[in-house]
Amino acid sequence: TEHRLEVKTTGNTTIIDNSYNTNPTVVVSSLKLLDTVGQKKHKILITPGLVEQGRNSDHENKKFIRQAASVADEIIIVGESFRESLKQGLKEAEFPSNKTHFTASTKSALEKASNLHDMFWKALKLVLKNLEK
Repeated sequence: TEHRLEVKTTGNTTIIDNSYNTNPTVVVSSLKLLDTVGQKKHKILITPGLVEQGRNSDHENKKFIRQAASVADEIIIVGESFRESLKQGLKEAEFPSNKTHFTASTKSALEKASNLHDMFWKALKLVLKNLEK
């Protein structure tokens, strides 16, 4: 099903699109998949947080983002809905603030991820080039 644990690979980039799934159990499975598929790769997570969690929204979002912090190298938070809960969870996980990014839309998040990806590969190539000297 489209946008439900859909794995796409383009060049050096693997995208795990689970954007239509907000079930906390399945989201944890997605993080495990990201960790496995992304081994030794730069991993960028784009998320608006977990929606439709009712009274448990703050708790579930903090729990989710703490788990995500142990897997992702960069995290892009989309929108305002759960921004504060996600920020708090990242702070609790001691995730680096310079690796946390905020955007208003999925489109801008994808653009940011593309830029981060390009910057990462350019930096890696520079390091490797300097090691050759």
